[in-house]
Amino acid sequence: MDLDKLNICDPCETPYSFEYIDENDQQTGIMLSVLGSQSKELMKWMSSEINTRRKKDAMQEKRGKAIDIQTLEDDIEFSIESAARRLKGWTGITQECTPENAIKLCTINPVVRAQIVDQSNNIGNFTKSK
Repeated sequence: MDLDKLNICDPCETPYSFEYIDENDQQTGIMLSVLGSQSKELMKWMSSEINTRRKKDAMQEKRGKAIDIQTLEDDIEFSIESAARRLKGWTGITQECTPENAIKLCTINPVVRAQIVDQSNNIGNFTKSK
């Protein structure tokens, strides 16, 4: 098999669309388009965020200070931004899909947020059968 056929990162750059299923398992007609979890854009952001945290911790440790504890609120904020950055478009929602509106949607609806992450993490959504 050609090595290039094993590339699962490049296909993650093309958004995958799925229908949001609400908290009562009902179809909504709302279509969400997401990047794959291995997309360059998402990986670059995640690397930057995690590296920034690690550098801050290392500097505090080097100065003999206690390392800041990551709170649950910090984890939720990271989860919201991670989901929002995966979201590249929608239909069925009146407002335009902007980074600010994506953050708002992922903040006010944890069901949507979970579905965005689940669909983004399902690499099969982005690759064709080989």
